[in-house]
Amino acid sequence: MKVVLSLILSLVLTFSSVAQALEIRQFDRMSDDDQIEFVDQLAQSVQDSVQGEQYARVKRFFQPKQPGETISGMGQFEMNLSLARIADLEAVAKNPKARRLEVEDVMYVTMEKNGIRLPKNFRPAASHFQAKNPTTKRVMTRQDADKALAETQAWVSRTVEASHRPLPTQGAALSDNEKAIAFFVALAALVAVARSAGGSDNSSSSGSSYDDHSSDPWWQQNGYATYHDAVRAACLGSTTAANPTWCD
Repeated sequence: MKVVLSLILSLVLTFSSVAQALEIRQFDRMSDDDQIEFVDQLAQSVQDSVQGEQYARVKRFFQPKQPGETISGMGQFEMNLSLARIADLEAVAKNPKARRLEVEDVMYVTMEKNGIRLPKNFRPAASHFQAKNPTTKRVMTRQDADKALAETQAWVSRTVEASHRPLPTQGAALSDNEKAIAFFVALAALVAVARSAGGSDNSSSSGSSYDDHSSDPWWQQNGYATYHDAVRAACLGSTTAANPTWCD
């Protein structure tokens, strides 16, 4: 009985994580307050997933920017979100079947890139999020995305004054924009590549259109055991001799 209950709980948690995933283009339509609440819940889910040394690192990562610090942890997330937005538009312009990038992708990659070891099957989730304000109908264009990137870079690079004893600074630098965009484009393209290789009609050899894996997370539907495996595949896919990986 305990095994059955454990399995049911695991399935519920997995479904909640996937069901709550939010595409960047949908996030951009939300009010500022709702965006802040959504990101706060993602950050909290990361914090709740780790213990010990990793917990301390996550707590420090989400601290406000400190005097002398080039960029804070949340500043890195904001930069990566701006770069992923551009990549999302580029990927879908090249291939309409590309998976639309999600805010959860950005949070996960930002953690991994900073050496924070997350549980094997973990993906950030704002499982309890509910928008409190109306969304807008505006759709971001590439020009809008470029403007947002410039504004974000100016904000995260700002100098802060010491209002209290500063915490030890984090040694992170600003993102390499072109490498980051190439990575996020590769992450968006993973589903399109798998569909092209395996066929897009999801039909079985008997001709039936039923797909008993249709409720699986997108990474499992496309041949990756974990979300982490899909992210690493995107890292490899964006790596060339002229463009070494941005992920490490």
